Amino acid sequence: MTSAVLLECRGATWFYDDGLSVADKVLTAGPEGIFCCNDRLAQAVLRRAVDRGMPRPFIIGFDDAPAAQWLNLTTIAIPWEELVSAAVGVVRRRQSSPSSSAIAQLVATRIVIRS
Repeated sequence: MTSAVLLECRGATWFYDDGLSVADKVLTAGPEGIFCCNDRLAQAVLRRAVDRGMPRPFIIGFDDAPAAQWLNLTTIAIPWEELVSAAVGVVRRRQSSPSSSAIAQLVATRIVIRS
């Protein structure tokens, strides 16, 4: 059976220090896996696990920031080139036809698996 934990951090940011402020709650909940919406938050959870002498949790980050590489963190990479290209395309279409209908644009992320 898998477990999931949702922690809400009102007023917190996506920065490392704010990740430290909730990392103990995450680790105490004992989930089988942790997804962090930012690689810096994942870094904070990993730091707290080390500080507490706990084994490294199964954790997945998001961004593929440089920290993910030196943390050997599995993460979901933001496809920056595709995202920028899609945004520029949307802007150009809207400029050429301001009264056109709404535009939906999807870009696919990719998982970067590190062991």
